[in-house]
Amino acid sequence: MNAQTGIMDRLRSGTSELHRQAESRPLQKQLGAGTLPRAALAAYMGQLLLVHDCLESCLDAQLHRDGHEAFAVAWQSLARHSENLREDLVAHGLEPHAVAPLPATSAVLDQLGRWSDAGDLALIGALYVLEGSMNGNRFIAKALQRAWGVDTAAGLSYLDPYGEEQRPTWAAFRSRVNAVSFTEDEASAILAGADRMFQAIGEISDEQNELLRDGE
Repeated sequence: MNAQTGIMDRLRSGTSELHRQAESRPLQKQLGAGTLPRAALAAYMGQLLLVHDCLESCLDAQLHRDGHEAFAVAWQSLARHSENLREDLVAHGLEPHAVAPLPATSAVLDQLGRWSDAGDLALIGALYVLEGSMNGNRFIAKALQRAWGVDTAAGLSYLDPYGEEQRPTWAAFRSRVNAVSFTEDEASAILAGADRMFQAIGEISDEQNELLRDGE
């Protein structure tokens, strides 16, 4: 891969349209506006818990194998977002262990498992999408706090895991991964993983939104 073009820049440019499509979903718009009902937020967080929990387990598994150095480089010093999601679900009165996957969630969990079994670098692309979402999630947390009239992060810790360290944490992640050398095939695998995760988030959002509409 061209040393002048880091993998993170390629991910940003290569997934820009899918990123836009994911953010344009009705549920995502409600999140950004701070108008998503608490029950709907909790239900959506439940699906994200399943995704994060699976991805974290898959990445942990790679650390115990003689795989690509990118797994260790990318996975160091990051928050385990599944832990915050469990705390948030409890704060919303839900039992984390009782969350059942939606069809779109089940599909991406299966995909993550297959990538893990193969030691596929697509897992790095999936991590890029979920970790990158924390940049915008800080603003969503603040919007929800204003809408709810609260000054506490109870039930919202997932959306703002790093606080004022968000930008430095993301910059460090970008720098670490950009410093790794990837072949063109490896870079393509990472891009494919990011594409699939953006698609999955959009599909999960759409399914959750349909459930919300049906419950009205």
